[in-house]
Amino acid sequence: MKVQALTSVVAALALAACNSVSATLDNDPTDSIKSSFFIEKDGFYGADGIVQVYLVTFSDACTSYEAYWDELNEMNWWGNWDVLDDLEDLWAENFPETFEETVISIRVDDPDDSVAGLDFKGVDYNDGLTDDDETKATLTRYKQWLDEDYWEGVFFTGGDTDDYVEAWNTDDGDMSIGGHRPTETIRGTFTTELVEPDDGDLESSATFRFNASHCEELEDEIY
Repeated sequence: MKVQALTSVVAALALAACNSVSATLDNDPTDSIKSSFFIEKDGFYGADGIVQVYLVTFSDACTSYEAYWDELNEMNWWGNWDVLDDLEDLWAENFPETFEETVISIRVDDPDDSVAGLDFKGVDYNDGLTDDDETKATLTRYKQWLDEDYWEGVFFTGGDTDDYVEAWNTDDGDMSIGGHRPTETIRGTFTTELVEPDDGDLESSATFRFNASHCEELEDEIY
């Protein structure tokens, strides 16, 4: 029993060392990363593909995200007033009340080709990815469960959702990929700044470190 507990502690420490987000937002440092995974799609940008790395502050996030999207895809949910309570229940069933999520998007020539050893340039905070050597990220803080009022505001009333969610975009920066086995793992570091998405006001310097495994189940649900 003691050996099992020690093994769990060692595994948690190893994960924390490989995956981290270093930033201070609204005077609060970012939380420890408990899960990392990536998904990919060839031809997402026409001739180019995308790799998206997720850094999440709760455990077994790949499974939770896949379960959420699996049920979501079975619902006629977009702009449907009748399913607002179902969306609330679905969110609460799969996610903790509060957590942080970083999604790093990397534009690549072909996701099946390794990008190990390559460098990527962070784009301006309000720009898209236009070349296969560019990257960007969004860090989101979920401050409470996304209930019926939240979804009503998103779809119908245009209400303020700041009580539920805050987000920051990266602005410029540099990424280096230390290792990549397509459809298996990707490892790298992204040094950048996090800014307010509406006006680009600087919030914090930021460093993202990731060593993520492929989440094929979620990839099938999203793409």
